[in-house]
Amino acid sequence: MEPTSPVQETVFKVKVLQQAKNPQWIYCQALHTDMGKLPVVIPRRLTNKLVGKQVLVEAITDNVGTTYRYVQDQPH
Repeated sequence: MEPTSPVQETVFKVKVLQQAKNPQWIYCQALHTDMGKLPVVIPRRLTNKLVGKQVLVEAITDNVGTTYRYVQDQPH
């Protein structure tokens, strides 16, 4: 099977629950949906700085599955 290109599905708000043991990951709870605890990739410079905050996350789906990645807030 040929690999497919990752596709950005949605961007949504989450609340950061805790820092994972791996410093490049956090665990989040999606707001307004019952998706459970989501592992999210973050830039290493944000390690231990996001717990308790609301951030934007994008869902990226490819042939392996869906992963979640931190999205920097866009200035207005």
